[in-house]
Amino acid sequence: MRHIGGEQVGQLIVGEFSNGSGTLVIDGSSSLVMGDQLAQMSIGEMPEGMYSGSNTADSYAGATGSVTIANGGSLQMGIAGDGIPDIFVGNGGSLIASADSTVVGDIQIIGTGTVSDNLLSLVI
Repeated sequence: MRHIGGEQVGQLIVGEFSNGSGTLVIDGSSSLVMGDQLAQMSIGEMPEGMYSGSNTADSYAGATGSVTIANGGSLQMGIAGDGIPDIFVGNGGSLIASADSTVVGDIQIIGTGTVSDNLLSLVI
């Protein structure tokens, strides 16, 4: 987890709480979802390092999330290639990008999370 002055910086969460679900579609060449170099994204069940307050694994169990990037859309979280996870794809999470889309950031797969084959080079 990244912090500045003890405070977490920038989070985008798709499918957060227990048995909840979320969907994010980034579609079209003029579509961009972007965070700064300290931003993080969580898809599906959250990794333990991102829990807040008194939340536990039970708070997030069963969450599902799906992010699809298509038709030249772009997703950018953090800094690609620095070895620090920017995009977490947890249990129940999927990250799918078409060949003509752009994803910038280091991806960490946790449990049963899935990413499209063209993103495997970004997985750390």
